[in-house]
Amino acid sequence: IDESARSPFLAVGGVLAEWDRVLSLVRDWRAMKSTLKLPEDQEVKWKTKVRDGSLLQLQQKAVEFIVKKELRTIVCVMTDKRKKRADDSKQGGERDFYCEALKYVVQRVQEISQQRPEDVRSCVVICDTPGLNKERKRESDKKTLAGSIRRGQKAVLTTYAEWYKAGTATLPEKKTIWGPLTDNGFHPSMLIGDATYHDMLQIADVVVGATGEWVATVNKNKELSTEHKSIIKTLSRSFLQDSTDRSFWGKGFILWPPDEDLWKKLKNSLG
Repeated sequence: IDESARSPFLAVGGVLAEWDRVLSLVRDWRAMKSTLKLPEDQEVKWKTKVRDGSLLQLQQKAVEFIVKKELRTIVCVMTDKRKKRADDSKQGGERDFYCEALKYVVQRVQEISQQRPEDVRSCVVICDTPGLNKERKRESDKKTLAGSIRRGQKAVLTTYAEWYKAGTATLPEKKTIWGPLTDNGFHPSMLIGDATYHDMLQIADVVVGATGEWVATVNKNKELSTEHKSIIKTLSRSFLQDSTDRSFWGKGFILWPPDEDLWKKLKNSLG
């Protein structure tokens, strides 16, 4: 799981993969880099600076990889609808909603576990370091990192621990659906990684980066380029579906809070 912030939106999500497939996926992802004449250990993300070659070509290849490998993707795009107040120094940005967005992603995985307990016996959640502004991580800890999660990384781990014990539901009537994570085979703590060293997190960055840019572009009433439209159409084929929800994007694409106008614009943007 990774996140991508484009004010007022925060996209959180990534890919579902069987644990036994991870090493082969990493190997094939690195092979894809080699075909583009990139070092196998280079960090490849949605906005990677490509010295030789085309960023667009890299983006196309990365999304094609996700679909060809039949990876399932889930993305929650949160909208910061709070009114900005000049006198409120405690009000943060869209990254304040990281934990809530992560919750909706985890709930989708819970549903899979509940529907297919024979196939999903355990689940490990691996997140790229939440809310870290990598360009400024060498600065003094006393300074507020721009765009970071204000409560800090431990708050994310603490929140997950609460879900593990008490469940992810926010309404009493939902507790029978989204109960404690321990009941659905989740490990007791999410793991924090870094896309610099973990190829699966690079794949997650491509998913949220492409989706977040799409939503932000459409929200500004801008036309998608032909290439970007094609990429999103391809990526949308990987959005999680299940037998109980056959809507346009199934359960793999979440827009919260609900925004019917934006939802229609997003559908129309892909023709």
